[in-house]
Amino acid sequence: MKKILLIAALVLTASLAVDAQRHDPRYDSGRYEVRARPERVINELQRDIKQQLQMGARRNLLSPREAKRFLKEYDKIAAKEKRYARRSRMTPRESREIIRELENLQHRVRLETREHSRKHRSNWARY
Repeated sequence: MKKILLIAALVLTASLAVDAQRHDPRYDSGRYEVRARPERVINELQRDIKQQLQMGARRNLLSPREAKRFLKEYDKIAAKEKRYARRSRMTPRESREIIRELENLQHRVRLETREHSRKHRSNWARY
């Protein structure tokens, strides 16, 4: 009986640890909550992109030209969002389109900052 209780306690503890790990931001897939309202997802993506661009510019991970190019693209997406939202609410298709474009932009900003960071580190290691 004691063995069964001990095994049950271990299984419960292990399942709680796995569940806690799944909700840890380090294990997040990068996707936003699927059930969240599209407006909220769009606002979160916009905030994250702005933060990434500011950090990239501050740490010199993005050249001024690259930052300007990404900001221009960001502004185009924001203008499209405003155009869609003028009619009170965006349709689900329009929301998905804006979210997809923002996620693609966010991915490209991440790649560019990582690439620049790797180049910088490899040059620094040579000296």
